[in-house]
Amino acid sequence: MLGHGAGQLRPVCEKMGGRTVGAYGGQPGSRPSTGVLTNELSTRQKVGIALAGLYGATNIPSAFTPTPEGGDGPPLMVLVVDSALGVIALVAAVIAWRTGSGAAIRVAAGALIIIAITALPAFFVDVPSWVKLLVAGSTLLTIATWCCCSRRHGAR
Repeated sequence: MLGHGAGQLRPVCEKMGGRTVGAYGGQPGSRPSTGVLTNELSTRQKVGIALAGLYGATNIPSAFTPTPEGGDGPPLMVLVVDSALGVIALVAAVIAWRTGSGAAIRVAAGALIIIAITALPAFFVDVPSWVKLLVAGSTLLTIATWCCCSRRHGAR
């Protein structure tokens, strides 16, 4: 129950079981919920989300630098998909950072995994070794990001 005084809502305490309990159902002096559920993120998850956002942001310009005509590289469609997935990963990382949303963390990780999968053909075609090294590094970064973002069941 709430009482109105001077235009403000204030909790009215009730006597329950010999102790005073706040009107919001919590401990004495408890406050109402803001309606936004947030999850506390561990430092490891924050690092993973930051890596996901940065890696997603580095993939956004892919579509604006197409493979030269007759050159070796991914088709334009793959670059466009990577750019779109980069935007999705960046937006999901921002949402995950601000709200702690597990769904947003999974979306960001999923987008990065798909980006990594689109880069894997570089290992099977004749490209310079620095390209293969770059793809290997980005794949390892994706795995590290996923490991940082994931939660073990039962862990707090």
